[in-house]
Amino acid sequence: MLAIIAIIAVLLIGSAVIIMLLYPSGAPAAAARSINVAASGSAGAYPAEATMYLTINGTGLTPRIAADSAALTLDQINATLMKYLDGNVSNMQTESYSLMKVYNQTEYQVVETFSIKIPNIKNASAALYAVSGINKNNVDGINAELSANQITALRAEALSEALSNATAQALVVSGSAGVYARNITIQNFRIYPLSYGGSKFQSTASPGTGGQQFFSSEEYVTEDVSVVFGYK
Repeated sequence: MLAIIAIIAVLLIGSAVIIMLLYPSGAPAAAARSINVAASGSAGAYPAEATMYLTINGTGLTPRIAADSAALTLDQINATLMKYLDGNVSNMQTESYSLMKVYNQTEYQVVETFSIKIPNIKNASAALYAVSGINKNNVDGINAELSANQITALRAEALSEALSNATAQALVVSGSAGVYARNITIQNFRIYPLSYGGSKFQSTASPGTGGQQFFSSEEYVTEDVSVVFGYK
């Protein structure tokens, strides 16, 4: 079992499907008998981050005036939200940008959409409330998300559980007092529920209070493995 747990960190590096050979000290290079077991393991946590999606627009009689109008709105958003982004402007990314003449009118319009990562989900409600005071912008949605560090830790925990489950099954099915893993294949890795399914947006709060507007549920990481065990 210690040999199984020790290789978890190695399994999580590289491609999604990884095969490893494990031979405990003194084990034969090829077992006389073997058994293939499929198992899963899961680990959960409440997401540490949130991603907000915004759309801004600007209009004007010329393309430049329209672009300047949108830029003013963006300046307001930057000034308002930067404190919720740990001062890191790279947490705000442009997803799309368009400049066009409004159909059947003399004005031009700029439309720009953004994804904005909020590193601390506890700031999500305050960020939503703050951005609601800026004109010419729409909140298109907000998702709770596991951080990269959370995913790494949860994958290791889920894989440990999957391998323990596989070992327990192999012991029962083989009827042997001892088995050892010869080949381990990670078949699948998934996070559920999807972020947008695990959170809900409440559009109203008490006026002027900036009360809680965003809630999230626990999310889980699951690892599916296939393990070939050798036994005597």
